Amino acid sequence: LIKSFVDIPFSMEKLRDLFLVLLIAFLMHGGMILLSKVLVRDSDDARQRMLRFAVIFSNAGYMGLPLHEGTFLCGAYIAAFNTMAWSYGIILMSGDRKTLSPKRILLSPGLLGVGIGLCLFLLPLVWKDFALPELIFAPIRHLAALNTPLPMIVVGFYLADIDFKALLHDLKSFYVVLLRIVVMPLLTFGILYVCGLRGSMLVSLVISASTPVAALTTMFAAKYDRYPHSSGNIVSISPTAPR
Repeated sequence: LIKSFVDIPFSMEKLRDLFLVLLIAFLMHGGMILLSKVLVRDSDDARQRMLRFAVIFSNAGYMGLPLHEGTFLCGAYIAAFNTMAWSYGIILMSGDRKTLSPKRILLSPGLLGVGIGLCLFLLPLVWKDFALPELIFAPIRHLAALNTPLPMIVVGFYLADIDFKALLHDLKSFYVVLLRIVVMPLLTFGILYVCGLRGSMLVSLVISASTPVAALTTMFAAKYDRYPHSSGNIVSISPTAPR
């Protein structure tokens, strides 16, 4: 995230696009929250909460950034994702509004990355010839290169523990994955296209909305006891489902 902001030369047009994508991303998450309440129902409240979380939140950070070179704009989507996941997402999974913590939202890694990157992006406004020293930028660049392989290790961890026999009888998991990687992206593309969005902004938003179920689903499911094993199955099968 930090690298994507440093790589882009500052301009007011890019700053405007960034905040526009941020606004649209928040609206997209709001729309997916409403759709999940309509399309995802389960007699078990704990399982229903986990399934709805899986539909709403995508793996935009791990898989969206490597898939599109416009990571600058994807960063705005990830900022919205982190804000929503660490606020509404926690309330959804825990079932208790008291678990919401402003500190937890502000200190989430994704939001911190966007915040640091945005500060560096805006520095030319007050320091015209600013350039991040290579001594600092080189480690950032090397760490950024790990964005793809490290999440693959996490996904592999879940795949190693998957119960294929149980999964074959769990049609609701496939239904949730279908909503996450087919229905939501198509709706996103259709609505944004009709609204006149084109170019890199449209591509960044659609790719971010098209990524698989967030690995955070299993982490939160384990923390709040919302069928963590079933959530692991969903996270594991969603990257391999057809796009």
